[in-house]
Amino acid sequence: MLTRELQHTIHRTFDEALQRRHEYVTLEHLLYALIDEKTGSDVIQNCGGNITALRHELEQFLTQNIETLPKSRRAKPDYTAAFERVLEHAALQAQGSGQTTIDGGNILAAMFQERHSHAVYLLEKQGISRLDVLNYIAHGVSKREAGTEDDASQPVRPDAEEATAPADTQKLEDLHRPSEEAQKLEESRRQFEQRRQEAFRRLHEQQD
Repeated sequence: MLTRELQHTIHRTFDEALQRRHEYVTLEHLLYALIDEKTGSDVIQNCGGNITALRHELEQFLTQNIETLPKSRRAKPDYTAAFERVLEHAALQAQGSGQTTIDGGNILAAMFQERHSHAVYLLEKQGISRLDVLNYIAHGVSKREAGTEDDASQPVRPDAEEATAPADTQKLEDLHRPSEEAQKLEESRRQFEQRRQEAFRRLHEQQD
């Protein structure tokens, strides 16, 4: 289940593509909306990202690299396959972590599965990795803690003080793998696909 905050973010993502007269809703539109979301911006900043610089580069990409449809064409944008895959990966990652909801942090972690997207390129350009995101959303481990004194004044998650060091890569990946057997995981995939289709149907109905 998507958090209410993430539902609003997805609505803004769609509206952003619509207002720009773009044919598709892409991961770049999604990342652009996430940087204005409380959870999304919190994760990005605590993983070492610069929101201002990221917004500028996304704005530049959306303006210069995505074709604008003619004003005479009034069609609503479609979600790309990559966009829908990221939602699916986020649901599986959240489920494997024992979460009952999906939020912006799960979405950011799932984006790294789309290795060829410009959104991931921009996150990595900021020095953000999937491991950084998983470390923060699972354990509250912030890269700001190892930064300068100026960083100390920035907010970090309350449970960050309990974490002394990032988990090793293999252990962290194991932590986020679903613990059910393969058959149960496959059943979960099917159930999620049904829920995802229903969620998109409701989103489209609300946007009509």
